[in-house]
Amino acid sequence: MEYEGQPSRKMERGGQEMELVEHRFTSAEIRDLARLESKILDFVGTSGMVMEQIFTCPMFIRSTDQLLELVIEDNEELVDGWYETLTKVHVTTTQVRDDDEIPAGVSLVHAEGERCMAVFVIEEELTKLRNGVTVANVASHSGVVLQLERQWIAIQRRGFHGFDYVVDQAPSPQDLVFFESAQEFPRNPIVRYQYGRTLIPISG
Repeated sequence: MEYEGQPSRKMERGGQEMELVEHRFTSAEIRDLARLESKILDFVGTSGMVMEQIFTCPMFIRSTDQLLELVIEDNEELVDGWYETLTKVHVTTTQVRDDDEIPAGVSLVHAEGERCMAVFVIEEELTKLRNGVTVANVASHSGVVLQLERQWIAIQRRGFHGFDYVVDQAPSPQDLVFFESAQEFPRNPIVRYQYGRTLIPISG
């Protein structure tokens, strides 16, 4: 699978034209995330506010040799003839040393001293149907899931329009609670949506 962001474009399906929007991590972002595997984490946290499970942007994941910052970019796309705010998640990486100080203002909240066993990308897909005909499809990488030694942590953008994250901890992947991003979109007798979420494993 390619992990590259693409602008909105039109495609034909069943003789009908539809909008196709894809926001996926780049190959470089995937490589940086994959390097977390087998590393000891210093912390998972934010320099913003924490309100129960909602963490304001940006989120940080720091291992012994790199600091990953998950940022959210404002973005608009044409979907079914209307412009929608569909934000993008990006990963920026800085190399660090063990003795580097923690970035100012970061709240240390999760994962200190735990080894990262595996990393998964959260991919969400939303299909819009009008009178039963598919008119738009949005596919977006919205965050990551970390499998640690003693727990799992999900860091998910709060909806396709979101500018913050929902963070959940659980002893197993089945117990993780995710934000239901499809709830942001109104339904009526003419318009309905199909929604799916997939965890894609990546490896270093």
